[in-house]
Amino acid sequence: MLVLLANFDYFSVNKVVQCVQKLYDKFKSVCNSDDIVFTKIEKKHGTSFSNIYYDTFWFVNNLYDYFSDSIDIFNQNNLLPQNIVIVDDFFGSGDTFIKFMKSLISKNSSIKSKSIFFVVQQGTFIGAKNIEEFAIESNLTINIVALKLTKKAFEQNNVYNRLFQKYEIVLPSLIIRNMTSRWGSCQIKRNTITLNSRLIETPRECIEYVIVHEFTHFLYPNHSRKFYDLLAVFMPDWKERKNTMEGFIFQRI
Repeated sequence: MLVLLANFDYFSVNKVVQCVQKLYDKFKSVCNSDDIVFTKIEKKHGTSFSNIYYDTFWFVNNLYDYFSDSIDIFNQNNLLPQNIVIVDDFFGSGDTFIKFMKSLISKNSSIKSKSIFFVVQQGTFIGAKNIEEFAIESNLTINIVALKLTKKAFEQNNVYNRLFQKYEIVLPSLIIRNMTSRWGSCQIKRNTITLNSRLIETPRECIEYVIVHEFTHFLYPNHSRKFYDLLAVFMPDWKERKNTMEGFIFQRI
């Protein structure tokens, strides 16, 4: 999420809804068949935002009759439709998608005769090239439908690079999970920041506030006067952002 802030276009529920509607419209312009299934990449990591995006995609676009969290059941019963649509929020190198496709093919080689659509909010040019080369090598028909392609997965204009790298803080590991009472926490000894997966439902300024707050704990592992003085240096309007978050979200958690 640290780099998502500076690079992605969907940070609130309303924004996600707009994005999935726009992406679906773009997809329908290239495929208008009913012989279709929408599914997602089964990942071991990074599933929180992908799942939110995928679930919003099928729900907002009324795809109740055409979605499946896993297409294994189609594989097992040889009921795969002609068009397989894999929905995701982002791809970088394309390796995750390629591994997923290899796994599907190993279970059912008939997938090679299907039309594959990779429908994604944002990706990279190099990732798209890797996927296209994989499609040629594997004799697959893969169509990438993306709202945005960029040169790099992540630019360097993020919270860590702008504010904290100069303090020689080692970039911490990031854990995103459901949390019932806090929006974030910092485990200094483990060099880890944990963020509540529901942060994506808040305004961008709230997400930035939580991240900067937790990073500041690497310099002051408490809520002392020095901590808040430094937080004010990094984010002069932190109180306003905190009030926005409390008014917007605590009633919903």
